[in-house]
Amino acid sequence: MNTKEEIKPKFPTLGEKLKYFRKRSGLSQLELETEINASAGMISRIEKGFINPTKETIQKIIAVIKLSGLEISYLIGELAKPATEEDIQEARNEVRGHFSNKTILAYLLDDRSRMLDISVGFKKLLALDQTAEVAFLGKTMPQIILDPSLGLRKYIETEDFKESLYFAFNRTWDEMNFMIGDPFYTEIVYWIEQEAFLKKIWKEFYEGKSQRVRTEESRTVYFDYQGKKIRMLYTNETLPKFPRFRIVEYTPTNYVIKLLQKFI
Repeated sequence: MNTKEEIKPKFPTLGEKLKYFRKRSGLSQLELETEINASAGMISRIEKGFINPTKETIQKIIAVIKLSGLEISYLIGELAKPATEEDIQEARNEVRGHFSNKTILAYLLDDRSRMLDISVGFKKLLALDQTAEVAFLGKTMPQIILDPSLGLRKYIETEDFKESLYFAFNRTWDEMNFMIGDPFYTEIVYWIEQEAFLKKIWKEFYEGKSQRVRTEESRTVYFDYQGKKIRMLYTNETLPKFPRFRIVEYTPTNYVIKLLQKFI
């Protein structure tokens, strides 16, 4: 029988992440050692986990391979591991009052694109019972959107479906493309690769051919609700006290507001 320890997801080690970033930068181990004035074989030993680099060595490597703020956090900071259950509960408590408003359409995400809470209004609008809500929570947004068994896809699979996915997953790419080997990122890529269109645009993101500016259209989703096409804008707001989490909130149209008022 598997123990709880044995079934825990495996996250990349510091050495494995450094190896990925080094290779992405186009440097060999020897070239990186030369750049940071390190002894021969040091980078190999770090990447294999035989030695732990000093803080000074890490800072030198970061400067040479030019990591972004998010990438540095993933390498040695808060982003290195997912939020704990305690972190998640604190974030849920923070949004509880806002999410209890029946006219609010929002959900809570963490920095690995996992859905962690859903507003009362959204649950009412999508007719999510407790079983359906539990099925959503903890899953990454690509799976929630793309997995037909979860039931959300039927609401957004309009003629604008591909465009909506493009913009939604553009942000996912920006925030997570460097998390190679992370179990949650691996899950995201799995679901994206189920769709030929998404697989193609994921390649475009990698090649730097995607749109980078957050226009109004890039913050738009079209819902098919009771046979009526509804266009809604959404915002992404980081929780000030808990920056690992963010609220994605939709601005309801007059039609949606009337629907929500029926539930009150």
